[in-house]
Amino acid sequence: MNAVRRIGPLLTAATAATLAVTSAHAASPSPALLNDPITVVRHLSTTAALFGDPVGAEIDVYTDARHVPTGSVRVRARFGPYRVVTTTTGLSSRGDLSLRRTRLILQCLTRVCLPEQGKTRIVRFPAATVAYAQDGRQRIVAVPWEPLQVSSRVPAGAARLGLADTAPPLDPGFARPPGIVQALLLIVAALSGITGIWLLASALWPSGYLSGRRWRRLSPLELSLVRVEAAARSDDEGERRRTLDALATRLAEVPSPTLEAQTRALAWGPSPPLPKALADLAGQVRATLNGEVRR
Repeated sequence: MNAVRRIGPLLTAATAATLAVTSAHAASPSPALLNDPITVVRHLSTTAALFGDPVGAEIDVYTDARHVPTGSVRVRARFGPYRVVTTTTGLSSRGDLSLRRTRLILQCLTRVCLPEQGKTRIVRFPAATVAYAQDGRQRIVAVPWEPLQVSSRVPAGAARLGLADTAPPLDPGFARPPGIVQALLLIVAALSGITGIWLLASALWPSGYLSGRRWRRLSPLELSLVRVEAAARSDDEGERRRTLDALATRLAEVPSPTLEAQTRALAWGPSPPLPKALADLAGQVRATLNGEVRR
């Protein structure tokens, strides 16, 4: 009986120790490390990024509900010149400990974030603030961020690349016999009639159905070219850069290394891509690759 009385406290202590270790492993950081009524943990997904890359930011606020009401916590953060693309928040609790987690995705596609070619730019975000009530008094904590190093996507010398894989020009002295010309005219007349029938059908059929079929017939490269031409008519600099980068990816699949390098240099160069440059590039790709665009 005495042996049982001695073993009982030992088993209780061992069980408590096991639960403590399990709880510490489940939460990160451990609630046991909360020495103050409020603890703020923040970090960026990276401190070195390429221009145009998304960057994640996370702010975790741990509070002791005995001193800080959970509903009084307010997190405010600004990330200029970056803009917040998405924001997600979550709230969880364990006993008197509460965790408010804020996750954000940041991105900058404007010239203010663009480093010089071959160099880097340091971006320093304003400190985030966490407002809360403690024992009936309003308090604010400032949380600084690590500097973000942004590097250029364009390698040194990329702007000096020339176009080497152009298609051969047509022979200006190509003969056109009258019979061929007559046949071509007949074909054009037939196509005109078919076009009229198609226009009539498009007026009667749902436009969404025809549009969907037309887009499905385009190859990935042709679809990317169409989006570049559409972006040339847009005032959104970020949209132009994104569509050019997507076109460069398609050109890498062809492959066409010279056109790919030229497209990336235009997409991520120090100057914003102009509408005429986008239109000229699309025409150059069509003329250079010929049948590859349709595949």
